[in-house]
Amino acid sequence: MHKAADGRVTPTVAALPQALQELILANSGLRSYRKGEVITREGEPAKGMGAVLDGQVHLTRNVGNRADALVGVGHAGFWFGIYGTLSGGRPSIGGLVAATAFALVLLSEGLGEARRLLRIDPLALVGAGLLVALASGVLPLLRGRPYMTGLWLKVPLPVVGKVGSPVVFDVGVYLVVLGTVLAILFALAEEEA
Repeated sequence: MHKAADGRVTPTVAALPQALQELILANSGLRSYRKGEVITREGEPAKGMGAVLDGQVHLTRNVGNRADALVGVGHAGFWFGIYGTLSGGRPSIGGLVAATAFALVLLSEGLGEARRLLRIDPLALVGAGLLVALASGVLPLLRGRPYMTGLWLKVPLPVVGKVGSPVVFDVGVYLVVLGTVLAILFALAEEEA
């Protein structure tokens, strides 16, 4: 996470309690990149998380023959996990599968029934997911370790086994993907009606 020299932080960090903001920012650094400079390449080991304060970041995927395809552009306020964003990490699949179930209800029973079954605004899922994923990275800071360091419970939980902060991060990503896809689907269905 980054704080600009003039004191600006991303909206996600600004929404946190002051003491937590200070802890996060104390373990962060500000980096600037020139236009066209590569931050990291697909498949490289993770170097951390990033947030765009000014300008934009282009996310590309290698499509072979030394060619890259643009898959997204992040503007000010955009958060990106260097490895996870470029590799398309596994938690996104669970969110897509869950969204498919709601898509089937939407097609067969209509928008009203799909919203009734969800019982929450899809954008609230996105917000909750962002907070859960952020919390998974903050937990290590509270124990004096670097941001996003994996922490694990010492005692396994029945049926589940050992649970750690990477699992919490995966749950956050799951909620973000589910909420985003459903928000798009519901908006399209409302437009059709």
